[in-house]
Amino acid sequence: MYNIYNEGLRGIRRSLLFNKQKISRQGLVGATDGSNKDFFTVMSPLLSEETTEIRTSGSLISSACYTLDLESGLVEFTTGQSVQSVADYYQVQFSEDQLKGILWDGFGVMESYWRRGYRLSSASDVYTAAEPTSASVFIMDGSSVIDPVVGSTTFSASHLQERFYLACAELKLLQAQGNYWAPEEMMFRNDRGMSADLRGRAKNTLAAMKAQEGAILLAKKGAQEENAGSFYPGDIVRPPKSSDYIENYEWEDAS
Repeated sequence: MYNIYNEGLRGIRRSLLFNKQKISRQGLVGATDGSNKDFFTVMSPLLSEETTEIRTSGSLISSACYTLDLESGLVEFTTGQSVQSVADYYQVQFSEDQLKGILWDGFGVMESYWRRGYRLSSASDVYTAAEPTSASVFIMDGSSVIDPVVGSTTFSASHLQERFYLACAELKLLQAQGNYWAPEEMMFRNDRGMSADLRGRAKNTLAAMKAQEGAILLAKKGAQEENAGSFYPGDIVRPPKSSDYIENYEWEDAS
């Protein structure tokens, strides 16, 4: 069964492949007085614990010697530190919790584009209404506790179904970016005559959202064709008097 907080999280991170910055050997921020245990990375949020390494005096420290908060970049050592440590990590635009929120909202977008009555469950063996804070969130058939069947396969085994879902989640991601930048959409000039124009970011995001809506429709077509097992006409009606229209919509007039 498809877990949006597992497979979905990996999928949307693939979409954000270039939306991360590699930071190498950067000193942690904090007092090295021998008693302080709390230090911070200069930039945050961080991609993952697996891609973060902490070194002291050139030696790699075991992850058992500290806890890491990906959202804030807090590195909490088990003992006080008297030497400044350095970190290798990836700084990303969205934290894991933020991406989970986007994936949660993306499910609603998918259902609005193609209503199938799917549900979100926090358990895979029995339907349990999921919450945004659930550890796991599975996409489940609306009428039974199964992995939704689509054509000759299932939702979790289908690349086309995942692509459709992720395209919807990516639209929510762009909306989040637009909402973040919209209040800062301005142009200003300082007293020396230098100007800065920040109006393009929100406009560019709107253009990207329009393009993403087209990508959703294309992904939806593929998902529907897979579900139907062949070409799925959907809501397309050919222009009147075209050969396709005459053949399929004027059959009652045929002699």
